Amino acid sequence: MSELERQPTPRARLKGLAEAWAAGADEVAEHGCQVGCLASELTKTNPRVGADARGLLEQLIAWSEEQFRALGLPDPRALATSLIAGVQGAALLAEVLDDASVMRREARRLERWIDEL
Repeated sequence: MSELERQPTPRARLKGLAEAWAAGADEVAEHGCQVGCLASELTKTNPRVGADARGLLEQLIAWSEEQFRALGLPDPRALATSLIAGVQGAALLAEVLDDASVMRREARRLERWIDEL
């Protein structure tokens, strides 16, 4: 997240995260979200290792929560969870439908949502 930390505002950091997802849409459509897939599969087969993988998603949620909190928005945890759930759902659909545009559209929608908050 160090690249995102260089952004001047929490809103810009959150939008930068969405932009990064849009930029990786082709890879996600081809292979799925590496973090989401890894966490999902490992929690099924190896609970101890799965907990470590799950921690990657928890870090994304916690980082996003910090950004929403810095914006002074109510219930930053719920907002962060919605953000990550939106992108993970889009990643799954992009992979299953083999359509990177799903991921790009959702990332752009999330950018607009961040602006509207």
